[in-house]
Amino acid sequence: MHTTETTNGRVSFNGDFSGDAVFTFTTELGGLKRMEVPVQDVLDLAAEFVRREQISHVSNRGTYETLVDKQPHDLKSWAGS
Repeated sequence: MHTTETTNGRVSFNGDFSGDAVFTFTTELGGLKRMEVPVQDVLDLAAEFVRREQISHVSNRGTYETLVDKQPHDLKSWAGS
């Protein structure tokens, strides 16, 4: 398990480090994002994922805001669930 700190909390991911694996990105609210990535790229991918999303706030109503548009988005849409 690796945890990346962001302005709104933590994004955690884990997976099978024996080869290509499905890594699960998890916000503190439990939103999930699954992506299949080569193991050697996972640290860079996680950092880029956090930067690209530019998450500034996650509310307890299941929405998040980005630094780009400062508008609420449904956490489930970001999570791909």
